[in-house]
Amino acid sequence: MTWQYNGNFDQLEYMVRLKGGYGGNAQCVKYLLGSHDQCGKRPGHSHDLGHWVGRFGGRMEWRARATARLWWGVMCAGQGLPMMFMGTETHQDGHWHVDEDAKFDWGLLNMIAEKGVDNGALYAKQGMAHVKAANEVRVKHKALTMGDYKRTHRDDNNGILACERYYQNDETGEKERLIVVVNAGDGQWDEQGMYGVAIGGQWENCAGFEEVYNSQSAEFGGWENSGNKQRGVIQQDNDQLMICIPKLSVQIFKMLWGAPPAAVDPDVEHAKLAAAAAQSISALQ
Repeated sequence: MTWQYNGNFDQLEYMVRLKGGYGGNAQCVKYLLGSHDQCGKRPGHSHDLGHWVGRFGGRMEWRARATARLWWGVMCAGQGLPMMFMGTETHQDGHWHVDEDAKFDWGLLNMIAEKGVDNGALYAKQGMAHVKAANEVRVKHKALTMGDYKRTHRDDNNGILACERYYQNDETGEKERLIVVVNAGDGQWDEQGMYGVAIGGQWENCAGFEEVYNSQSAEFGGWENSGNKQRGVIQQDNDQLMICIPKLSVQIFKMLWGAPPAAVDPDVEHAKLAAAAAQSISALQ
């Protein structure tokens, strides 16, 4: 069993697509957010890293929590088996130890989570909601647990990587295609100016894409309409997918199988609108 630990964007693709001839996804256990060796407190505090959010300012820092969501999303969307040390899901900071003051903080779960009140409980519940959702997406989509990988887009300047995760069972006919988009940078794109993610060409039998996961959803600690859920089905634009991308995020899009929508002839549409307008005017006379 091989263990991987790295949180650097330069190694992002390596972590999503495991190299070195692994015969199966379960052969590699990934712990980007830290194992017991990284999170635990040792005598003399040698080589200690602590819980993930503690390394980036603590659970009260939005960026620390967003970064933790991002890397758990990366692990769930990539090949290999993701592992999380207890306390990471509640955004616990500091170091873990058997000492009473350093154990898993059950108090975060027992406190009343109030929106707008920085008592740590709200962030714990958001963190657990995110981990639950990411795990459910991973279990639901075989392309993430059993499928292959193909990089389709890399933008080092903005810190954006996109890949296709695909699965096909020739015996049962089951198949699935997903696009995973990781934004490890601070750039943001919304509906006023969307980002074009290369998807490796025009996909056949594609009726569009729908967003099935966004690490910056409001219920996880992000914000409303940060992604593309509100847009419904998104059509491919030649070899690109024009999408909204929030900063420090992971998004997963599922391809919908079927015939693509018929192309709209602008002349025909103009004639229809003109006829409808003329009919309305006639009805008023």
